[in-house]
Amino acid sequence: MKLRAAVVTERNIEILRKNCELDFFSPRESVSDAERLSYDAVFLVVPTSEEALRLWTGHPHLRCVLDKKELEAEIDFIFRSVELEYKFLIEMPDFKRLEKYYPSCSEIEQVYLNGEEGSHRIRKRVISGITLCVETVKTKTDGIARSETETSISEDEYYSKLKNADPEKHPIVKRRYCFVFKNKYFELDVYPFWNERAVLELELKDENEEFTIPPEINVIRDVTEDKRYKNSYLAGVKYEDYSAYVL
Repeated sequence: MKLRAAVVTERNIEILRKNCELDFFSPRESVSDAERLSYDAVFLVVPTSEEALRLWTGHPHLRCVLDKKELEAEIDFIFRSVELEYKFLIEMPDFKRLEKYYPSCSEIEQVYLNGEEGSHRIRKRVISGITLCVETVKTKTDGIARSETETSISEDEYYSKLKNADPEKHPIVKRRYCFVFKNKYFELDVYPFWNERAVLELELKDENEEFTIPPEINVIRDVTEDKRYKNSYLAGVKYEDYSAYVL
């Protein structure tokens, strides 16, 4: 595996990795949507500009780093193929109050496939009119960590793989808002079956890593380890039963 990533920085950072192809951009440099979404990952060296936040926020794999040391740590974490994710059930926010964080919106459809172990899914994501498709296999490891293998696929491959969809599960459709707050990348998912609730997610590279949830968001409770709020579980819930999940 070779990682192709964009590094957005005003500083001169020298980093050589045989397993990486890093392209450097100024925080005020203009990049087309097609180009920015072609990268496997994006690293924002903070503090950064308003222009950079507006342009790069919304990328599926964005991370904020303070310096070269943190950049290398994030690259190492990606190659570990581990997902360490916190998930919170929240009250539906006032999105106008979140505009100060320049949120980017995308439409997501994900379908779970027949598989013998773990969670096997395909996802279609539309960002700025561009469709990205991935196939992902997740298996639980220790604590809240999960092993994750993600592969980019074409849109044709996505539709072809639908033939292997798990008949016991329905597609999950949601609208995702991504934004940066205090150097952390948050993903806020809005589901069509909830009017007053949503889910906030945050990926970290260490369970002890500190973070702060934006004051504009009211947390109902931490559902990180509650299987009922995992998409793979929700996909198996009948639509008429979703009311059971509204606390």
